[in-house]
Amino acid sequence: MSTPEERLKKQAAELMKHRPETPTQSDAREQQEIGQTAQRLRTVGQAYLVRVMDMIAATKMRIYHELHYAIPGTRPGFTLHVGHFALVQAAMQGEGWDVRTRSRTTEGLPNYSYPSDEAVMQAKDTLLEPLVASAMQALASGLEQPAPDAYGR
Repeated sequence: MSTPEERLKKQAAELMKHRPETPTQSDAREQQEIGQTAQRLRTVGQAYLVRVMDMIAATKMRIYHELHYAIPGTRPGFTLHVGHFALVQAAMQGEGWDVRTRSRTTEGLPNYSYPSDEAVMQAKDTLLEPLVASAMQALASGLEQPAPDAYGR
């Protein structure tokens, strides 16, 4: 048999386990989630940019490329332009990614879903190679202008 003090102490411990989140705790948790989302976004976006830069360097052609991140307050994602028409758009969906690509050689905007950061990272070459090839063909045929060189020419 326990004393009233022991029972009250046990009851208080149980209540403390299930205590509602304070506004400060809620804000801190949200900021932590925002930071984790931003880190995931930067990691994947930068990996795609570096990979496309390596592919473009292999062509020895001046293919325009630029990475843009989604505006804060919108669905987290990025758009990587390869040439002036081709692009890959990737948006975070929970733990996974929804990805669209556009090039001069494909109809519409093919959609792909990847369940994790690892899966979308493994798809880099499959997604980017046709975009670089499309931009390379457009550049060679005169449909696109070369990207400025290091001196802005």
